[in-house]
Amino acid sequence: MSTSCDQPSVSCLKNKNNSLLVGTSHAVIKLNDKINLVSNNDLPLLISGASGIGKSLAARIIHEKRLRQTGPIVISDCQYWKQSTAKKIMKDLWSEAQGGSLLLKNIDALDIEDAQNIKSYWFEESRSSSQKSNKVLSLDKVSLMASSGSLSRNSQQRWHINHSFMAWLDYHSLLVELTPLANRIEDIPILVEYFFQNNPEINKLSFSPDGWGIITNYSWPGNVKQLQRCLEKLSVLAFDQKIDSKLLLRYFPAMNPHSENVLVTGINSNTDTHLVKIDLDEEKSIKKNYDLPIPFSTKLVASSNKIIHPALLRALAYIDKNFTQSFSVAELSAQAYVSPSHLSALFKKQLGHSFKQVLLRMRIDEAVRLFNLYPDRHVTQICDDVGFSDLSFFEKRFKSQVGASPGVYRDKFCKPRHLHTIE
Repeated sequence: MSTSCDQPSVSCLKNKNNSLLVGTSHAVIKLNDKINLVSNNDLPLLISGASGIGKSLAARIIHEKRLRQTGPIVISDCQYWKQSTAKKIMKDLWSEAQGGSLLLKNIDALDIEDAQNIKSYWFEESRSSSQKSNKVLSLDKVSLMASSGSLSRNSQQRWHINHSFMAWLDYHSLLVELTPLANRIEDIPILVEYFFQNNPEINKLSFSPDGWGIITNYSWPGNVKQLQRCLEKLSVLAFDQKIDSKLLLRYFPAMNPHSENVLVTGINSNTDTHLVKIDLDEEKSIKKNYDLPIPFSTKLVASSNKIIHPALLRALAYIDKNFTQSFSVAELSAQAYVSPSHLSALFKKQLGHSFKQVLLRMRIDEAVRLFNLYPDRHVTQICDDVGFSDLSFFEKRFKSQVGASPGVYRDKFCKPRHLHTIE
């Protein structure tokens, strides 16, 4: 391994076949124990976590640990299934995965009808297979796994209420939850060391102390995939330069906590981190470029030069978790433990925005994120998902902020991707 970087010495976990289980945090140890546990049974699995966190990696590890399996792991992304075709697609996938594993990515993107049409694979197919002899079971048994990333950042409770299939799935599957990198920051140096060991180009990188400080203190909203892609980009862009804070912020301005710029993690794990920009020459009705942001509340706090009042921080935390719900400033103030008038004044004085402006911005930002994740969803569905009860009001606010109507943005700038892969 190269010793060209000046960051503190760390020891990388050995003999790991991917980055998911690299680290020494309690979250990594707990996940390793959970994977060992679920790999020893045939119950369907539900793997949950944010984008870039490693849900497919978890599925591959579990597949490899199941010793009786002789078939492949088949991975299909449900958000690209055409409506009303789930039954046929599932039958074909099940056939391809005989003796192996089937992972249904983004299963929460299915509509109610399609979800209902594939329920039998969690119960009837598994039951009929389990009644066969062990010899036959090892040849044609399919280990079923599904992954979900919430449709909105507060989604678990709300999604279970609105989408009965997800509540049913949660009941009929073993849950494997993956922890965001921001909640296990002690693993960042070990992960960097891991990527150094496994990529000769990354191993050439050299960090100054201030550059290394930025790497280890950034929250990495795109999780391990974003960290890896950042290092890969630096290995190309930085050449033989020592990576200091100035160079890092030139290429990744979002790492500056006081910056107004926004870094966007590409929704496809095989694509680069990029800014989503609209071509103004192509669509004259669009008034400005729109960058898909990190949470607006986080951006406001990071860009403020004031010490944020604790009550305002409590209010922003509540909004970030519940912005798709309907609540008043009075209800919000009860969560912040101050009066409504005091809370309203704090919003204006410390953030320069009213409570309603922050709430609307977060809902529109979430709508942009959902259109990029689920380009086949109807505008009315996204409208409801992000908490708007009036479609015309949603369309007006979306166009005012983004520069294009929801339908135009979805159709022109959200591209479909492949259906499924076999490994």
